Amino acid sequence: MDVDAPARDVCGCGTRAESLASSRRGTLPVQVEITREVALALRARAFRHATMAHAPARFRVAAASANRAREASVWTLRMVVRAALVACVAGILPSLVRAAVACALGAAAFLAVFLAGGVAIASFEWRELGHAAPATRFEPKTRCSDETKPGEKPSRAPGRESNPVRSVCVIGGGAAGIVTARHMRARGFDVTLFERSNDVGGLWRYGSETCKVFANVTQNLTKNHNRFAGLKPPNSWPNYLGHEHTVLYLSAYVDAFALRPCIKLNHEVRSVTRRDDGTFEVVVEDLSADEKRADAKKSREKVRANAGSKPVQNVHTKRFDAVAVCAGQLSVPNVPDDTAIPGLSGFTGEITHTSLYRTNEPFRGKRVLVVGVGAASGSDVAQDLCGVAAKTTLAARSHRWLIRRGLSGGRRSFLTRITDWLPTSLGLLAHLYFESVPTLRKLARTKGATDGGDLLAAAALGRVTIKPALVSVRGDEVTFQDGSFDRFDVVIFATGFRRDLPFDLSLSLKEESFESESSCDGRRESESARDDDFSYSFGSSSDGKTSSDERNTEKLPTLYRGVLCADAPRVAFVLYVLPFGSHFQVAELQSLWASRVWLGELGTPSVEDMRRLGEQIAKLATHESSGEYYRAAYARLLAPSLFGTESFVVTFAKLLFHESGGKYVEPVLEWLPDKRVNEPETKCSLEDAGADAVFKREAWSGWSLA
Repeated sequence: MDVDAPARDVCGCGTRAESLASSRRGTLPVQVEITREVALALRARAFRHATMAHAPARFRVAAASANRAREASVWTLRMVVRAALVACVAGILPSLVRAAVACALGAAAFLAVFLAGGVAIASFEWRELGHAAPATRFEPKTRCSDETKPGEKPSRAPGRESNPVRSVCVIGGGAAGIVTARHMRARGFDVTLFERSNDVGGLWRYGSETCKVFANVTQNLTKNHNRFAGLKPPNSWPNYLGHEHTVLYLSAYVDAFALRPCIKLNHEVRSVTRRDDGTFEVVVEDLSADEKRADAKKSREKVRANAGSKPVQNVHTKRFDAVAVCAGQLSVPNVPDDTAIPGLSGFTGEITHTSLYRTNEPFRGKRVLVVGVGAASGSDVAQDLCGVAAKTTLAARSHRWLIRRGLSGGRRSFLTRITDWLPTSLGLLAHLYFESVPTLRKLARTKGATDGGDLLAAAALGRVTIKPALVSVRGDEVTFQDGSFDRFDVVIFATGFRRDLPFDLSLSLKEESFESESSCDGRRESESARDDDFSYSFGSSSDGKTSSDERNTEKLPTLYRGVLCADAPRVAFVLYVLPFGSHFQVAELQSLWASRVWLGELGTPSVEDMRRLGEQIAKLATHESSGEYYRAAYARLLAPSLFGTESFVVTFAKLLFHESGGKYVEPVLEWLPDKRVNEPETKCSLEDAGADAVFKREAWSGWSLA
């Protein structure tokens, strides 16, 4: 038997011995002699292979036994843990239940006490926002009968104004004008709006004669906050709107509520005069042709010179029952004179105002000084200039809290997220609570400014230099409050505006016996059978500046609650307060309140009380209070009409449990929608309109639309 055959079958042909034997078979005899060492190696390998052939079976048995033992151990351990948990839960479950119940009751008690205390404190502030004198004066009602409801005070005709208000003249086609026209029409009045330019939009219409914004401007508030009720901007629009989207929104608002038929474009109001019967004569000039617009100033002088004679061509006189002044308070730039800054008139460079600033290209390579931070304009203009100007300096008189409009990358800030989430009831409660606590009220009214870019980063990088206030000017050299000085080519003032009207307002009132109190000095004047003539001249001098003597002698009208003229309650000034917040919502609430007062639905104090409690319009337009204060104040005046009660507790409960789930930043009319107003349905394609708006931010490298 060949002993090598099994070896070859078992071990294969890879060994050296097999290859040697195979190589010799062709030349040696059949009987080949193999050495002893090779034979022993082959036998050892065969033995090892035979042993390995039986190994897997033993290993499988051992592995199966190990798996069964492991599973048994895991099951036993699991049962032990479960039993221990059951025993622990059974032992401490009552304690856990008692602790949970105690925590829930404690949280409920704390919330109840805190909420009840907050509502109680807010109720006092809510009461203070109402009328300080009894609301005994009601306009003659146009829709309702003269029969009074139970508990309602009887209405009476206010003096010679015995006829109800049926026609309203709205002056100005900006944001305040169009929202006033909407609510006046919604209450059934015959409305005519006069706008001197060729389209609505006011200061937001870039490139027009009424424009007061620059190319890269954006609103200070989000699109959901600074808007009107009944029309929301599309989600595709940026969170902070520029002048492009703002004008599109205002135009869409006019179309949505069918206001075009009542708007007279290219019509400028020259004068408003009150007649003895309580109506108003409004002199209007038609500026539809370019040549007429060029002669506008001459026509105005002719109207004044020929008062009472034959009217000038293209000048018409119309009569209305009430007048809403919405001409805008940001009309005359407030530029300091030599009294405030010695030597300013001798500055050898260029002096301008932020209202005249449009782009940074005219200032390329120049040394520019921006005076004042303002609410936003000074900061925004300085950052817009620093990309092209040779040197940009920002002079700030006082410290300001800078509020970023967003974070880098376009993300919304934490404050914006909180305000967008805050429910209506909690937001109103929090604001009234803050107004009631002196410390919190002082903190809430701390001067601040919104920052559209990153002013602090620009200052840290040396792109914008921060300096204190100016003290003097000599030639092109400017000296600052800290004693430092520098030379500049241009000075841009961001120092606000002076309130002005582009027409003459004359209010006359004749009564048999009359007493009035001046709201300025509190002195009482009493005469019998006299003629009181209230004439207000808001016009500025030919050079656009008003001297200090003129400012001291000008008699400005007294407004009750910042809206109604105390001397003639059928004249309303809409948005002649300057809130640090939502201008659109404040204007809407003011116009809504005036419309319901003229309708006879809401009352006001007597004319004497309104004069006593009113405040004279300040010549310099400054931010008096936050927009949230005005929203709460006018919501309180509108409470009987909007919420059906004057109680804050009932109002809070209605807002808390209302099914709409509104947010505090939304317009007040959307908190509890008024179903009684008969208006056309809102139909407009804002989404398509916004697709054409293009932003140009090449100079703002760190800009974010957060």
